Amino acid sequence: MMESKGTNFTTTFICIAMVLMSISILVSLTNYFSVFNILRAFCGIIIIFGYYLLTKEKKIGFIAMWLGTILYALILQILGPEGALISIFISSEFILNIFVTFAVINKLKNYA
Repeated sequence: MMESKGTNFTTTFICIAMVLMSISILVSLTNYFSVFNILRAFCGIIIIFGYYLLTKEKKIGFIAMWLGTILYALILQILGPEGALISIFISSEFILNIFVTFAVINKLKNYA
């Protein structure tokens, strides 16, 4: 019974993170439409796909969400302003991934 409650909380938390990430993508695209924001949206979609896979209890989702964040950091380093890589640590992508990691870390060993 407790396992089911924990799983439902984790799934709900991941779904909330998916919604927040989607809003972040839409806001960045509507504020200023540029190549950088399109690439950022692509990385956000990879992260959302990773979240989706985590709700389906697939370990590859954990890798996908962090891969999207690493790609975002690389794009930020290449196309962003000087010293912009530091801002990845306060970005919504990074912060949401930290929270999702803490939510699923104990259940990851049971995922396929």
